Amino acid sequence: MALGLTPVLISHTFGPETRRDDRRAAERVADMAQCRKLIKVIKGDYSAEETKGLIAAMDLMVGLRMHSCIAALSSGVPAISIAYGPKAVGIMGLAGQSKWVIDIKDLTSEALFELIERAWGERDDIRGSLCTHIPDVLAMAADNIGMISELVHQPKLEMQVTDTAGSPVVAQESGNVTGP
Repeated sequence: MALGLTPVLISHTFGPETRRDDRRAAERVADMAQCRKLIKVIKGDYSAEETKGLIAAMDLMVGLRMHSCIAALSSGVPAISIAYGPKAVGIMGLAGQSKWVIDIKDLTSEALFELIERAWGERDDIRGSLCTHIPDVLAMAADNIGMISELVHQPKLEMQVTDTAGSPVVAQESGNVTGP
C-alpha cells in the first residue's frame, strides 16, 4: 500500500452456513487484490472477545459489518464504515465519526483509498474525538438498559397492538396474545 500499511482481513461472522462465513469472502477478496502478498487474512474461529481484541490491535479499521466498527470505535481505533444500511450511519454518527462513512453504492477503490489516506493522516485527531464521544455513547447505552430493566420489572406489562385488519390485540406479560 502507498501508506506502508499492511491490510489485515478480520472475519466477523462465521456462519453457520458457508455463505455467511466471512473467512471465505476474506480469502476471495485477498486473492483478487494486486498486492496479495502484503495482505494478512485472519482465518481462525474466534470468540467475540478475541475478535474485538484483534480489531483493537489495529491502527485503522475499515469495516463492512456494523459490529466490527463498534468494536473498533469502542476500543479507540479509528474506523471507516462501508455502510449498506442506516444502522452503520447512525452508529458512526453517535460516535462523532459521520465523515468516515462511505455508502456501499458510492464505493470505488479510488474513493475508499482516498478516505483511508485522509483517516490515516487524521488518526490522532480521530482517537481524540473517540475519547470524547465514546463515554457519552456508553452513558446513553447504560440509560437505555436502565429503561429496559424498568419496563421488564413492571408488575404487569400491557401493550395496545393492532392486527393487520386494524383490530385491537392485547399482548400480556404471560406471552399469551388475546383478541377482542
